[in-house]
Amino acid sequence: MHSFDMNHDDTEVAIVEWHMSWPGSDIWYSANPTDNDGRRVFYGINGVPAFKTDGWLPSSSSTLEPHWDYEYNTNGDVPVTLTITGDYDAGTKTGNFEVTATVSEELPAGSYKIFAVVTEEQTYWGGNYYDTMHKAFPNFNGWAVSSFPATVGSAFDLNGDSSGAWDDTECRIIVWLQDTTGQKKIQQAAQSFVFDLGEATDVVDAPILYELGRNFPNPFNPKTSIPVRMKASGDVLVEVLTADGRRVAVLHDGLLDSGNHEFNWNGDDQSGRKVASGVYMSRVTGKFGNQSQRMVLMK
Repeated sequence: MHSFDMNHDDTEVAIVEWHMSWPGSDIWYSANPTDNDGRRVFYGINGVPAFKTDGWLPSSSSTLEPHWDYEYNTNGDVPVTLTITGDYDAGTKTGNFEVTATVSEELPAGSYKIFAVVTEEQTYWGGNYYDTMHKAFPNFNGWAVSSFPATVGSAFDLNGDSSGAWDDTECRIIVWLQDTTGQKKIQQAAQSFVFDLGEATDVVDAPILYELGRNFPNPFNPKTSIPVRMKASGDVLVEVLTADGRRVAVLHDGLLDSGNHEFNWNGDDQSGRKVASGVYMSRVTGKFGNQSQRMVLMK
């Protein structure tokens, strides 16, 4: 989820972009006005022409501010764990997922729900759009949770809608636990690409000192640029992996100064041989874990 502040650090949250119909037509809004409008009404705001939410509703504002902190987060780890399990059949483009929420301490009084959506990482309609929400489960109202642990789930279908076909290699299941009262704080979020369905990792609440951006262009042939932003100097490994996690190439291994960096990959493996068309992963690894992005090489 995200906010109106486009400078918000996308790596710190699970991102969902909801679409509206104003100031003109919007194919993703038109394909699913019920879920898009339902989320807007939930916050009591208007997104123009799209909004990304992270569940923080200021008491004296009609817009959303960047916020994803669990209210205890400054004093320790987030006491909520979300895991996603499931399966996906690429032949039929259908699958199932389950979300389990557990807590290590009692949460503040509230009315909690588990929300889930399927998003597509990159879409195009007169320009590139990212993290587009296609469908909410079971709908925009989510599942009410009265006690923990709590498990919910749904079947899903990625065969597209009136907006067109969906690229399942770019589709994620994104889930979050949210207090639907007051400032509507999100307590925890998790995500999984549909091809990686299994146990998903919670959003990292450790300091984010480096950010891996989306490669450009994507899809690409024969080369692409991979951006990495360092908030402070540190040792990181930047590499390219196959979709099943095998190393293809190392682009950098060692100290990087603070600032913006770009690493070019020309489709070669470590031995200088051209790799085949397909889905690959860029990944940056450092002291505080790793981040990855999907890349598509099309020859």
